[in-house]
Amino acid sequence: MSTLVGGLRMENSNLSSLSFLTPDKNNEFRLGCQPNGFIIENNSQLTDIGGLQNMRPLMFESLNMCKFRIVNNPKLDLESLCWSYQLIDLVNLTTEGNLKNCGCQGDQINASSLSNYQSCTRFYNGLVLHNITKTTDLSPLSNVQTVLGKLEIRNSNIQNLSFLTNLKYFKVYAESEIIFNLKDNPEMTRLGLSALEEFENVNYETYPFQTGNIENLHPDFCLTEDEFNFFDSFHFINLHAKACEFDEQGLCYFESMDKLPNNCLTIIGNLVIESGDEEHINKLIRVYTLFGTLIIRNTQLVDFSFLPKLTLIISLNDTLPVVQILSNKNLTNPKIGSSVRVM
Repeated sequence: MSTLVGGLRMENSNLSSLSFLTPDKNNEFRLGCQPNGFIIENNSQLTDIGGLQNMRPLMFESLNMCKFRIVNNPKLDLESLCWSYQLIDLVNLTTEGNLKNCGCQGDQINASSLSNYQSCTRFYNGLVLHNITKTTDLSPLSNVQTVLGKLEIRNSNIQNLSFLTNLKYFKVYAESEIIFNLKDNPEMTRLGLSALEEFENVNYETYPFQTGNIENLHPDFCLTEDEFNFFDSFHFINLHAKACEFDEQGLCYFESMDKLPNNCLTIIGNLVIESGDEEHINKLIRVYTLFGTLIIRNTQLVDFSFLPKLTLIISLNDTLPVVQILSNKNLTNPKIGSSVRVM
């Protein structure tokens, strides 16, 4: 059998291998596992599932659309298979109770089990922390480098995420679900993911926006300019965050167009351009980031060519529209910048 559609469930058997899954002439085994997933569980003699190294998805599918569960096979050593090309980036992979498992399960952590994760460098099924108190020792998570799946921290008294000292990579497979979720953590004031390099959505079928949520943290919670830039490909359901103190070079706090300096690269505050401000618009020629909203109203402007470098608008107030263009009677071309991202 070189092609399987509909999934596989192999449970409570005495089989020692998956030899019935045979590759085709190209040495490939094609799998379309929806809606039932790929489950190998409670097989007391199973020692070899090496055939999965030749596994490929059916056309227009991804193996990450499938839930893989390989559990309680006491003679099965998964260590080398986990690092094979097809399995190394699986997000929805659960392995436990085997002779050797793949990494650690990041969605099963609680305060009493944290000490079991001291040697973990790789998490499957995300990193999920709920109801963690500030007295909890989080140092066992300091060695994790890669998380396959979402980050979710909720209902905890954690002040920041600096305990994830070596975390560099997140890889997720998602469509519209939240993949970065910090919610109801009343003492969290900073992010603190100093080593983080990449948050990648491996959904290459539809290339959706990445969805995040930062909600109900400490009133002083803030993100640095680099952290905001890191999230510039995210759509946030809520973004309850202030802007931390930035590099003062090119940083301006908006009061009015009249008082705005000429050398601004980044503006913090709601940028308001209205009647009488037309003579000051060239002050905005170099601006590339706005932390606030953009309001242009009651002007004689015909276009917005004075914002050629604006690439990112980050709204820090979800009660206001991010951009308002109102009552500009001479306006013929409302294009802003060449490619503006809004958070």
